[in-house]
Amino acid sequence: MALLKINSDKNFIPTKKEDNTSFISTIELGLREAKTTDNKFGWSIVDKMPYDEPCVLYLGGDGSTDDKAANGNAKIIEEYILKPLGLKIPVYSVKYSFSKHNAIKSRGIAFSKYRANPLNNEADDKKIYNNVTADDINPQYIDTLYRKVIEPRITSEDGKEKLSLEEACRRMRMMTIVAHCHGGFVALELEKKMKDEMKKIGYSADEQKQILSQMLTIAHAPACALGVAKSQMISFITASDTVWPKSVTRRVANNLFNNYLYDRNQEHNIHFQAIMGGNEERAAKNREFNLEPCYFSAEQGNAFLIREKWQRTQKDMFEVNFAEHNDVGYGYAGKTYDGKLMTYISANIIKNGIKNSLLQKEGFTPLPDIESLIYSGNKEADSKLSSMWKKMIANGKALRNEVFQHFMVQRRARGK
Repeated sequence: MALLKINSDKNFIPTKKEDNTSFISTIELGLREAKTTDNKFGWSIVDKMPYDEPCVLYLGGDGSTDDKAANGNAKIIEEYILKPLGLKIPVYSVKYSFSKHNAIKSRGIAFSKYRANPLNNEADDKKIYNNVTADDINPQYIDTLYRKVIEPRITSEDGKEKLSLEEACRRMRMMTIVAHCHGGFVALELEKKMKDEMKKIGYSADEQKQILSQMLTIAHAPACALGVAKSQMISFITASDTVWPKSVTRRVANNLFNNYLYDRNQEHNIHFQAIMGGNEERAAKNREFNLEPCYFSAEQGNAFLIREKWQRTQKDMFEVNFAEHNDVGYGYAGKTYDGKLMTYISANIIKNGIKNSLLQKEGFTPLPDIESLIYSGNKEADSKLSSMWKKMIANGKALRNEVFQHFMVQRRARGK
C-alpha cells in the first residue's frame, strides 16, 4: 500500500469570487548580501538567477512576506551549511506578496490533484473549489518564479529553444533548492510548470525525465503531497508536526497516514497520562508510540519520518510544540536523538548537493543517488549511518503495513 495516491487532474471552474487583479499573487527573488545603511537586512532584489553559477535557492514558508523573513531564510544556509564547508556561493530566497490570494486554498487544490487521500471522491474534491479565484488554482507567482529561476536553465536566451540534454542537466544541477512548509508546495508547482514548458519547447519524455532528475530539493515539513515529484525532492517530516501531517491537532478526512499518526499520538498521551495518574489498567490498554526513524522510497514520498524532533520534559510532554513544524535550523541543541539524526542527514544532503553543483563548472556531473547524498565523507560516521539507513528503510516498510492494518481495524469497527 502506498501512502499516497494520485487522482486524475480535472478541470474545475472557480466560483463565487470575482477574478480581478486585486487577487493576483506576486513574488520577489532576492540575494543575501552584506548589510549596508541602505540595506539593513542585507537582502537585495534581483531580476533573475544566473544559470551558470552554483547557488542555493531557499523557498520559505508562507510567512516569508518581507525582507527580514526572506533574509533570515538565506542566513540559515549561510550559517549552518556554507560556513562549515568554507564556501561562499550565492544564496537566493523569495518574498511572497499574496494580496487576497489564498495560499491555504492553493495548497488544498494541489492536494486534490495529487491526492494523499485514497478515499476522496469527486464531490469531496469539488468542495475545495468553492469560493476560489483562478489565481488560487494557478498562482501567478509560480509563473513569475519559473521565469526567474528555471527557464534560463532549460531554454535559449529568448526562452523559445531547447538546449542540449547535457547542458540543460548541467544548468539544472547548478542549483540546490531548500524548502520549508509552503516552499515545498512552491517547489512542486515549479516542477509542474517546468514539465509543461519542456513539453512545449520540444524535449522528449525521456529528456524531461533526465533533466528533472537533476533538480534537487530538500524539503522540511513540506505542505504538499508526497510521492508525486519526478525531480529529486527529499522530504523531512515529524509525526508531531502541527501542519503536515496534522497529526497532533486533528484528524483529516480520509487521509490514512495522517489519521494513523493522530490516533497513535492520542493513544501515546493517554498511556502516559494513565501512568502519571496511577491507572495501570488504562495504561496497559493504550500503547506508547515508539516510532523508529523511517525512510519511504520515492514512490512512497522520498521522505524521512521521525516521532519527535525536540526533547520534552514531563511538564510539557502533552503540549503542542509548534517548533516541530516551524523550526528549520541545523543546530543540535535541545533536539532528540532522532531529531539530531534527521538534522545531520538533511544537512549532509544539502552539502553534497552543493559540492556536486560545484563540479558542473567543469562539465556535467550527475547528481548522486540518495544513499550517496546522506553521507558526510567521515568513514566511521558513514559506517554507522549505513546501518541506520538500512534500518530506516525496513522501518518505513513496516510502518506502511501498520498504517494499512490500522485502517482495516477501523473499517471493521464501523461495520464496513
